[in-house]
Amino acid sequence: MGIFQYHSALRRRQTELTEYRSAVRALARPGPQQMKAFAEYVSESHSWYKRLPWWPWSVAFEVYLDPAAGMDLVIDGTGSVVKAAERNEPGFHYASLKTADHLSRFGHLTYSDRHTNKLVLAKGMRASEEIDAIDKAERAKAKPPGVNRYYNLKTNQHCVLPASVSSTGRFAVNALIHPASCSLQTVTHGIDRAAREAQKKSGDAKAAPGRDHLERLVHARELVRDEKLWPWPEASGGNAQLLLIIDRTIEREKSRVKTWRIGHVGTADDPVLEDLIRPERQRQLNEIAAACERACALIYDKEEAPA
Repeated sequence: MGIFQYHSALRRRQTELTEYRSAVRALARPGPQQMKAFAEYVSESHSWYKRLPWWPWSVAFEVYLDPAAGMDLVIDGTGSVVKAAERNEPGFHYASLKTADHLSRFGHLTYSDRHTNKLVLAKGMRASEEIDAIDKAERAKAKPPGVNRYYNLKTNQHCVLPASVSSTGRFAVNALIHPASCSLQTVTHGIDRAAREAQKKSGDAKAAPGRDHLERLVHARELVRDEKLWPWPEASGGNAQLLLIIDRTIEREKSRVKTWRIGHVGTADDPVLEDLIRPERQRQLNEIAAACERACALIYDKEEAPA
């Protein structure tokens, strides 16, 4: 990149950030309790224990302020967002709250999730036009990839979120963020996969045990004791905590007492496992709340934020 292109890109980033700060700075700053509540909301806004990898892997998300947080985005026949409208009833997805409820509980916090703002079709379109509009809108949301958007209520424009805002509010979580991730079935498969991947990465010639869950759990415990498995986060108890989790899982596997609970979000089948995993879930909740604080500080605490 030449010097001219560099300065041009820098000015563009500064302009985008100035426009974003102008759009959101008049919004009420979310308080600490709203940030904590938002972290809990994010943790249960999807069945993350199905969608995200178990420890030690994680997936990055971004939290930021959006003037249209909790609102519906209305699209026209071209798939373009033409306005933001209050959501007076909960949306089809359980994460789509009424706008008033969202603002009361979380302020204008939102995060990089396609269900946060629901696309709504403008009135008067035929069925074929509706299908075409939705397809165009979905393709538009994917361009450019990995870029978040916010709705500027002052200019009625769906704008690209500045990269510096996304990076400031970035946090990483995995399946353990969801309360149901501590079911016996999920923990058994999660530990087993981590052990197999660690052994594959190390090139250990020792043959892994067969398909028996108990044998594989015992093998994983040996890897932890030999420090051949990824370390459990120190803030959540370190490997001593991981050994307790594996030991409890082995105990349950031996007893063959499995009471699966299906369809009720937020419950697990073993209170002991739930207690052992809770510190790691709380650590991830704290990471989300900290990201909320950083995202707000970028707007409210700095006269000039870096582009």
